[in-house]
Amino acid sequence: MDDLAQSGATGGENEMFRYVLGVKGDFDLMGRDWNWDFSYNKGKTESTSFRTQLVQENYEKAIDVTTDANGNIVCVSADPDCVPLNIMGIVTDQAAIDYVTTPGFTYGELEQEVISFNMGGEVMNLPAGPLAVAFGYEMRDEFSSFKPDDFMAQGLGRSAALSPLSGGFDTKEFYAETLIPVIGSDWIPMVEGMELEGSWRNVDHSQAGADDTWSVGTRIMLDLPVMGSLTLRGNVTEAIRSPAVTEAFLPLSETFSFANDPCDTRFVGQGENPAQRLANCQAEAAAAGVAYDSGAFQSTVVNATAVGQVGGNPDLVNERAESSTWGFVWAPGFAEGLEMTVDWINIDIQDAIQNFSLTTLMEACYDGEQGNVACGDFVRDSNFQIVDFTTGFRNAGFYNFRGVQSELSYSFDMNSWGVPGSFDVGANVFHIKEQQFSVTGADLEVDKGEHGFSELKAGFRVNYTLDNLTAGWNTQYIGEANVDNDDTAESRDIRVIPEYWLNNAHVGYQFSDNLSARLSVRNVFDVEPPEGVNSFAALGYYDILGRYVSAGVNYKF
Repeated sequence: MDDLAQSGATGGENEMFRYVLGVKGDFDLMGRDWNWDFSYNKGKTESTSFRTQLVQENYEKAIDVTTDANGNIVCVSADPDCVPLNIMGIVTDQAAIDYVTTPGFTYGELEQEVISFNMGGEVMNLPAGPLAVAFGYEMRDEFSSFKPDDFMAQGLGRSAALSPLSGGFDTKEFYAETLIPVIGSDWIPMVEGMELEGSWRNVDHSQAGADDTWSVGTRIMLDLPVMGSLTLRGNVTEAIRSPAVTEAFLPLSETFSFANDPCDTRFVGQGENPAQRLANCQAEAAAAGVAYDSGAFQSTVVNATAVGQVGGNPDLVNERAESSTWGFVWAPGFAEGLEMTVDWINIDIQDAIQNFSLTTLMEACYDGEQGNVACGDFVRDSNFQIVDFTTGFRNAGFYNFRGVQSELSYSFDMNSWGVPGSFDVGANVFHIKEQQFSVTGADLEVDKGEHGFSELKAGFRVNYTLDNLTAGWNTQYIGEANVDNDDTAESRDIRVIPEYWLNNAHVGYQFSDNLSARLSVRNVFDVEPPEGVNSFAALGYYDILGRYVSAGVNYKF
C-alpha cells in the first residue's frame, strides 16, 4: 500500500540569506597598471521538507481485522485509535488514511563563509609581450547539518532509519598564476604567437591536510595559407579534491542491499581473473570450515537484501589527479564560420573518493589479493551467506580515463540562394578509449563499454534564426553498451543494451524586449528506453517519460 504514502502531501520550505562585501581598486606600480579586489561572503540556508510516510506498525494493525458481535469490521488490536483499512482498490476512508500515514520531516542547514583577496598586473615587457602575474589568498569555512524527526530517525515507516549529520571544514588557500608570451606575432612566418601559462595553489584543508596543485599549459597560434587559423594547445595538471562534509561525516545508518556475490555459481566465472576469484572464494571457505561448491553455491544476497550499514569515512584523504589534455582548434580559411576542436584527455587519479556498493567491495575482495582490506567490509555466516556489511565512501586504489572529445560548429547564411535568416549547425563526439578503477590497487573494474559509459556518445544540432523567430532540432546518440562487463550467459539473459537515439525540437519568438514565447517537444518520436534497462537504470541516461511537450511565456518587468 505504498500508494497511500506516494499520493499524500509532499512539501518543503527554504530560507536563505547571503551578504557580500567587496572592494576593488587599481594602482600604478613602476609605471604599470595593477588591480586588486577584496571580498567577504557569508551565507546560510535552512530547509524543511516533509513527505507523507506509511506508519508500518499502524498499517499492520489496520489490516489485522475481525468482526464484532454485530458483524462490524473492527481491529484485532487493542489500540483504541485503530481504524480498519480495506486495501482492496483505492483507499478513500480518510480516518483509515490518517491512522496509517504521517508526515515525515527532515531539516537541513548549510553555512558558508568566504574571505578572498586577489591582485594582478604586468611585471615586465618580454620581447614577445608583457609578462602578467596574479596571486591571492582565500579562506573558506563550511558547515552542514541534517536532522530527521523522531519518526524518520527511528525508521518507523518503510524506509531505513535516517541518521542525523553535522560536520564542517575550513580551507586556507594561496595561489599564483602567470602568462608568459614566448613568440611574437611577427617573428616567424605563419606563426601568430606562442604563450605559456602556469598556476600553483597550496590548499590546507582542516580534514584532509595540506597539498599543492599546479598546472602548466601552452598555446601555439598558426595562420596557414588556405588551411586558415590553427591553434595547438595542451596542458599538464596535478590537482586534488578534498572530501565533502557528507563523504567524511555521514553517520553510519542501517541500509539494505542486494549484491552479485562473486562466489555465487552465477558470478564466480566472471571478473578480470576468474581463476583468482575462484581460488579466493575457496580459500576463504576452507579457512572458515565451510563446505563450498562453486558449481552449486547460491548466495541469498543476490535475490534478497541483506541488512548492513552505510556512512561516511572521517579517514578519507585528498584524492589526487594527474591529467593532461592535448588538442587543436581549427578555423578553415576556405569556410568562414566553420570551426573544429579535437582534444585527447588523460586522467589518472590516486585515492579517488568513491561511494562503493556491496557488489563492488565484494568483487574487490575476491578479485584482488587474498584477504585484502575490502574483505573486511562484509561478514559471512556458517553457511557462507552475507549477514552484515558496511558500505560508503572509500579512497579507491586508482581511477584511469583516456578519451577523445571533438566538436564541429558552422554558422552561415544562404542569402545568396534567396533563403533568408541564418543557420547554426553543430556536432560533437565523445569517445572513451579507457575507463577503469581499482578499489585496493590489486583488483580491476573496467567501466568502458558498460551501461552509463558507452564507448561512443554523440550529438547533433541545427538552429535557425529569422529576425525574432528561432527554431531548432537536436539529436543525441548513445552507443550500445553492456549491462555489466562481467556478465556471462549464466548470469543475465539480455547482456547488451542497443544504441539509442533521442530527438528534440523547439521553436521560439521574441515579441518585444520584454515578451517572448517558446514551444519545445522532447523525444519527438516517442522512443522508449532500449531493451536491457528498466526505468530505474534508465534514469539519467535515457528518456523514460516519452514524448513531452512544454510551452512557456516569459515577460520581464
